[in-house]
Amino acid sequence: MIKRFSKKAQQSNWFMIILVLAIITLVVVALAITGAFGKINNLFNKVSDLEVAAQACEQYASVGLKTSYCNTFQKVELNGKVQYANCEYLKNHGAVFDDKEIGNCSVDDNFLKEFCVNKKLGDEEMVNGKTCEKLKEGNSVST
Repeated sequence: MIKRFSKKAQQSNWFMIILVLAIITLVVVALAITGAFGKINNLFNKVSDLEVAAQACEQYASVGLKTSYCNTFQKVELNGKVQYANCEYLKNHGAVFDDKEIGNCSVDDNFLKEFCVNKKLGDEEMVNGKTCEKLKEGNSVST
């Protein structure tokens, strides 16, 4: 004798499946509205920023884009400090391994100071290991 589910039992199963999917959809929408996905995404971005910057620098070097290599500053976490850094600084600190010689960058403290001012960075923010406060004062001691 074969037992078959009644129509009411089948309808009840479908109702439960639809109810669970609706609840999952509402949770996802609520998370999106509250910005929780942005917070989760930031966790992954902090880990990958240096790697992305290093890959960009290696590309600049391989193609010979000296201006981009020297004058593009990317926000990275290096040695436990979040800062803006160009490729030359990253290479000098072991974060970039390019085998192409692109030449020395002529990025001096005045250039870094202008970067701080143009980007409207706070005094405590860092560019190539130097705080904007020190750059604005003219005391460019690396930290």
